[in-house]
Amino acid sequence: MKLHLRPPVTVGPANRLSPEDAAWDRLYAEAYERLDRRLVEHNVILPEAFPSQDIVIVARFEYDYARATGSKLHLPQTAMSPESPYSVGLLIFAGMEASDVLESHGTFVGDYVTFARFAGEEYVVERIQEAIATTKKVGRLAATGEARAIRDEAMSKQKLLKLKAPELHESVDLLERLCGATPTMRHVRTVTAAGDPLHVIKPIL
Repeated sequence: MKLHLRPPVTVGPANRLSPEDAAWDRLYAEAYERLDRRLVEHNVILPEAFPSQDIVIVARFEYDYARATGSKLHLPQTAMSPESPYSVGLLIFAGMEASDVLESHGTFVGDYVTFARFAGEEYVVERIQEAIATTKKVGRLAATGEARAIRDEAMSKQKLLKLKAPELHESVDLLERLCGATPTMRHVRTVTAAGDPLHVIKPIL
């Protein structure tokens, strides 16, 4: 299954975008471009359904896989240790509620994220297309074992997990957006209608 990922489009009053809306749209476009690139770079096994509510789907990279790919992951070395209590991975999909929460905290799909090592529920995905291709190439009997080997090898390198949005601890890419050479987001303190303080991360206009 080939996915054609597209960022959401911000629609303001009477379809007029404010400067902040336009800034959000730029961030969305960058996020989905980054996601497309990283899906290919890491040969991520894609899920077969889109999550709802506050569920997110993350491709978890095992320690041996991250070590083999070297600096391409650009992830904290503390999370790369096999003794670390944290896992690292790529945020692939986020339900609508999860998107609201994560984006207000400056995190987007396509980000490298960290989370507790044993968090989440494993999301098993069959590599059906590879099994079909192998069947045509080497014959049905041999294909069964070979297709399983292909799947098992991929699953040993990375696993898809279902998590709740609050289970994500950090975004590596957010640090760049906030503190990089050319920051694109900033920490803002506002107040709610009830007068309570509210901290959010917003795009720099």
